[in-house]
Amino acid sequence: MTPEESKKMMALLQTVWPNVTWTELSETIYVDAVDDTPYPVVEAAIREMYKTEQWPSCATLRNIIGLNQPSFGSHLEAFQKVKREISRVGLPGKPSFPDNPEIAKAVDLIGWDQICGYDLEKESFMVDRFKHAYEESCRIIEQDRKRKRNEEIGGGGDGTPQLPV
Repeated sequence: MTPEESKKMMALLQTVWPNVTWTELSETIYVDAVDDTPYPVVEAAIREMYKTEQWPSCATLRNIIGLNQPSFGSHLEAFQKVKREISRVGLPGKPSFPDNPEIAKAVDLIGWDQICGYDLEKESFMVDRFKHAYEESCRIIEQDRKRKRNEEIGGGGDGTPQLPV
């Protein structure tokens, strides 16, 4: 959001919740919580939050916008799934992670042949390598989610912004 849009957001929050004492610090926290979100999305989320919340909450605002998506599992849990897939299909097979695109992307970043060919005695090296690829794949997927969410906020036919479902 631009600085002007941040001021509009705070003005809306102050209008909707006039009994809340808004300090400079609380304003900074709210602006920082949603600063990479287009203003029309934030405005729609505040209006949605007002319907159900007696008190404004950064977490609720972020949930409505979709910024608090469930986090990805740990790299160690993900690596256990990779090991199960190694046992299931091995090097000649094609791994499948239909419910875990972040694992599939991490495997693609390293290469299935590299993962299948690691020395069992040096598993900690492969786990560390997988950790970096997994973190990168989670970052990429999260960026894609944000981009798609922002693209979806084209607004309704009447010009009002729509929040992603």
